[in-house]
Amino acid sequence: MSETLPVPISFRLPNEHWRPADPEALGVTNAFFLAVRQEHEGDDYAPTLTVSGGLREDAATMDEIGDEAVDVFASQATDVELVKRREYGSVAAPGLLQVVGGTLTDRERRYDLRQAHVLLGMADVADPRRRVVVKVVLSTTYRQFETYLPELQDFVASIHPGQPTPDGGPAAEA
Repeated sequence: MSETLPVPISFRLPNEHWRPADPEALGVTNAFFLAVRQEHEGDDYAPTLTVSGGLREDAATMDEIGDEAVDVFASQATDVELVKRREYGSVAAPGLLQVVGGTLTDRERRYDLRQAHVLLGMADVADPRRRVVVKVVLSTTYRQFETYLPELQDFVASIHPGQPTPDGGPAAEA
């Protein structure tokens, strides 16, 4: 696995069209889980869901962590812009939703991409200066974005602390 989380989480994929894939086999080095949508509308770009994150012991705000996520996308794409950002949640469980646009060229094909980043924070109850931040990213083309955004919402709603399945796939909802 490319990355691991300091706490176990479980989740379920939005529907049968999403299939787990090896992140490293697809050139993704900063995620511990990746799923590709097998059947998709519009462009020949296959939408992906990735899950990454880690322990944070700094004082970075969710906006600053969101800026870091934008910077990661900017290292892979051009013409990157933050389209929308909204904070939600509480002090103990802060969250951030942002939409980022950019252009990616792959094998001489140009894609106008949209990414939805959902950042979920979980404070350490023993030491509030420590927290885990989970980052979920939906990557689609601009034309696909509104179609697959509800599937991201379903995926995020299924995430909770808990053990994943032994084969590394998404856990069944508890």
